[in-house]
Amino acid sequence: MIHAVVFDTDAPFRAGDAPASDVSAEDRLAGLTLLRRMILMAREAGAASATVVAHDPESARRWRSSEVALPIPVTVVGPNELLLLPDECDGVLVLSAQVLPQASLLDRLVDEFRAGRSVAAVASGAASGGPAVVHADDLRERSAAGESPTHAVEQLVRVAGPTVVDPRSYRHLIDQEAVAAADRDMYRGMTSASDGFVDRVFSRHVSRWFTRRIVNLPITPNQITWFHLALGLGAAGLFWRGGYVSGLFGAVLLQLSVSLDCSDGEVARLKFQTSRFGSQLDVAADNIINVAVFAAIAKAAAGRLGSRLALTLGALSVIGVAMCVLVVLLMVRVQGRLRPGEASSLAVTNRLSFNDPVAPATTATMVDTVINEVTSRDFTVLIVALAIINHLEWFAWLAGIGSHVFWVSFGAVQLSMLRSASAKLS
Repeated sequence: MIHAVVFDTDAPFRAGDAPASDVSAEDRLAGLTLLRRMILMAREAGAASATVVAHDPESARRWRSSEVALPIPVTVVGPNELLLLPDECDGVLVLSAQVLPQASLLDRLVDEFRAGRSVAAVASGAASGGPAVVHADDLRERSAAGESPTHAVEQLVRVAGPTVVDPRSYRHLIDQEAVAAADRDMYRGMTSASDGFVDRVFSRHVSRWFTRRIVNLPITPNQITWFHLALGLGAAGLFWRGGYVSGLFGAVLLQLSVSLDCSDGEVARLKFQTSRFGSQLDVAADNIINVAVFAAIAKAAAGRLGSRLALTLGALSVIGVAMCVLVVLLMVRVQGRLRPGEASSLAVTNRLSFNDPVAPATTATMVDTVINEVTSRDFTVLIVALAIINHLEWFAWLAGIGSHVFWVSFGAVQLSMLRSASAKLS
């Protein structure tokens, strides 16, 4: 079992005469205090419990009352208090509120510790060291000898086997400028494998602007998803009314809904609030909006296409969306059976398997790239363009026919690729 020891200063990681950080553990980074972020990162790396080591008694009292509602048990000790580790703990992940690591670095350190040695991250040319994992028995022995938590951990980190890492694997938050730079980089990294071209050049910029303004508020990702759904259904209501102005405002509202669809995932990742239910809700909201918008546009097209043709196209588009979802879900099951635990190179498959990574785990082929672009939210820009030129009825044709072309083509291509992969494995 891994136990995390999180310091509210950078003392264990300062090298030589390096200056102390003037950043407080209470400073916020993307919606969370630095101390809370470290505790949650420790949990993500496999820590089952944590101890916060405060630099003075007053800080210890403050942390005991402020860091509440955490997903793992957290105790707080002062600078000279005895550090008690759980009996079942064999490894101690050492972190500092002022040393921000990449999640992959913590995973790597824990894996190397499991191989049998204490490890400490050291970046070439860095003024200070990074996170470490040390043997719990070594720390117990030093604590029993009366050493303070800070001194005991400092000594163990210095003798731990160095693991040379990329300088970008962790950053020392020495001042507020460094915190601001970390904040900017964190938001730049808020992407998803399901992003299309329009998401990359437009929607993500809007969503990041929105996310920055709500991330410090007590708003959950699921609440943002419900708001996204409400906006999408509002757009469908405007399309249903028909008319140029309603269609134009509906298209704009739909595009705003798409940006919010990006924001809920951003908030979830920034605040460590991802959940299986949240993923399910997000996928369900997207498909409900698609069905409502497609049906509403077809209904509004009755004036130009005639009621019978418009009804037919609307029914075809709704059935097409349902078939797309069904085929992708079947492909998810096939993918899970043939490649258990492996993410697909197709974003739509990952989304419906509730595993939407920042980047696909496998190399995407040209066919994968085309499918990923077709299944993105980029079609909403086409709706905007058609609304501007007052020809939304053209989209009724595209949705009614194109959705069926997609699910048939996607099913055939994906099944062929999975069978090919299965044959190679056997």
